[in-house]
Order: sequence, then C-alpha cells, then structure tokens
Amino acid sequence: MQRRPPRPTPRRSLGFTLFEAVLVIMLTGIVGVMVSGFVRQPIDAYIDLGRRAELTDAADLALRRMARELRTALPNSVRVDASGQYVEFLPVRSAGRYRAAGAGDSLDFSAAPAVETFEVLGPAVSAQAGDQIVVHNLGLPGADAYEGSSRRALTTFGAALSSVGYTVGGTQFPMPRPTSVSTSSARR
Repeated sequence: MQRRPPRPTPRRSLGFTLFEAVLVIMLTGIVGVMVSGFVRQPIDAYIDLGRRAELTDAADLALRRMARELRTALPNSVRVDASGQYVEFLPVRSAGRYRAAGAGDSLDFSAAPAVETFEVLGPAVSAQAGDQIVVHNLGLPGADAYEGSSRRALTTFGAALSSVGYTVGGTQFPMPRPTSVSTSSARR
C-alpha cells in the first residue's frame, strides 16, 4: 500500500473574506440596535427619576422655608399681591402682652389724651432701631398694619424690654385691643 500525499489546505480556511467581515459587522449592528431599544428605556427612566428627585427636594425645601417664615408672621398680615405672583407678610421679631405704664389696668386707646407709653408683661421683648409696634392688626381698614393704622414706630427701646415703659410715636392706635390679643414688634 502506498501512501498518498496529504492534501493541501485550501487558502480559504486560513482567514476570512471582506464579504464575511462586512456581513459580521452588519449583523452586529442590527443586534446592537435591537438591544439598545431595550436598554434605552431603563436608562431614560433612571435619568428622569434623578431629575424628579432634584425637583422634589427643591420644592420641599421651598415649602419648609415658607412654612417656617409664615409661622413667624404677624397675625392677619399674610396676603397675596394683586398679580398673584408672590406672598407677603410682616415678620415678627418678638411679641408680648401689655398694660398701661405704672397701672394694673388694661391699656385703653380710647382715653384722652392719647396713651403712648405701656409696659410689656411676661418675658423680655427684644427691640431694635427701626422696629414697629403693632396692636390689634385685623387686616381691615382702620386696623391694618400695611396701611399703618395699627402700626407705630418704636421711639424708645433697649436691649430687652420687660416691665419697662417704652413710647411709640405718632397718634394713638385706632382700636382698643381685645383682652386675648398681644402686641407684636414687626420689622418692615
């Protein structure tokens, strides 16, 4: 028996043709496009979730700050401007109950002459230059801190006012206060 010489390997098995390379690239692109359709939705959802979380945090921060500041507002001073664009209010630095200076009776604004000095009862009230005294602010004509009828400039003040008479400038307040309402020192 005679042995046959080995067959030469065809050239084709040593590599691949340009047609095969283009075909593989084309098929890989088609599969990539199909897979990207499934992957894109979760990625977009993740990005949207991050944006929503940032907006929610900003809104929560704004609402908490508004609530904190509105809690310190002078009663009946919170209002929305005519355009509906913003909320305004008179912040209160400190508040207290008051009585006529040197007397045990309630302060009477209807008495003549006008009473301009009174004492603060209870804890010391802090006041600074430029502060205003507001008594019985109802937010109505004749008793509105914005129009100035229930607000007067503080003319005598100290570091802490407690059982010390201090004077408010201007005319007397238009309405006597009810016994359950206290005075407030408001910044303007």
